[in-house]
Amino acid sequence: MRCRDESATALSFTAGPRPGARYKPVRRPGNPDAHTLKDLLASGAESAPAISAPSRRALSFGELRALIAETIARLNGLGIGRNDRVAIVLANGPEMATCFMACASGVASAPLNPAYRADEFEFYLSDLKARR
Repeated sequence: MRCRDESATALSFTAGPRPGARYKPVRRPGNPDAHTLKDLLASGAESAPAISAPSRRALSFGELRALIAETIARLNGLGIGRNDRVAIVLANGPEMATCFMACASGVASAPLNPAYRADEFEFYLSDLKARR
């Protein structure tokens, strides 16, 4: 998966792993001071595309902000909040990107590789001190 810098999209994903790839949010022309995830999310117009992937409908900033609010509310409803840690195990793609943004906006988040073996999951979950 690669992240392309495109002026119309905050994050754009293409299929295929690229070793050493770095994923960077695109600076929006309307807000060059957007340095944090919160700033980036606030800078997007309600209907402007925030996340896109080939052959998929783009998720707008308004939809992404709503998804984040719903995710945080659901986590809080489960008793999970700012001082808790959440492991995310999803394949790379727009779902992982949106899940990470939603979780990272409300809790400490750790993305884990779904290809890990059981002993690797055990190590990382123990190190993370995630509740089970």
